Amino acid sequence: MDYKKLYIVPIILILLIIYFNLANILRTGFFVISIIICAIISYFQATFKMPFDISPTFFLMIIISIKYGFPQSIIFVIISSIIPAIIAGGEVGLPSFLFLGSFAFQSFLSNIINLDIIYLGIILSTLNLTLGYFINKIVGWEGGFVNSLVNYFANIIYFLQFGSFLMGFL
Repeated sequence: MDYKKLYIVPIILILLIIYFNLANILRTGFFVISIIICAIISYFQATFKMPFDISPTFFLMIIISIKYGFPQSIIFVIISSIIPAIIAGGEVGLPSFLFLGSFAFQSFLSNIINLDIIYLGIILSTLNLTLGYFINKIVGWEGGFVNSLVNYFANIIYFLQFGSFLMGFL
């Protein structure tokens, strides 16, 4: 046997190590970049008191929940949405906790419903719209349903345009 050809083994091992670390770097990078993007959007929405939420927070929460896990999706929502809104001078009250609970429920559902991301996204976006309607009724926010409706269409677009790509990428 020609032992000189064994040089290929360490090369394969090095490539495998690079590949698996690269996959972890990409996954971690996606998580961090998603937090940064949503945090910036949430901060500016709260600062300028924008009446509509077109941020990809809900969409990315579902992707993160499926690919990373339920706890990571909740951490994502808190860091990327709630904390920036507080920093911008927003309030954390009953509506915030109701919406966080709603998001947590939908994030949990995304882990137990086994559907294509586009169908799952449409179903969960519709559920989010419905829950948002009832939360807005409970807290008496009249303009809340229009906000939820705008957010619903934004989420549908996110799922249709980027859902399959991100599920394959991660």
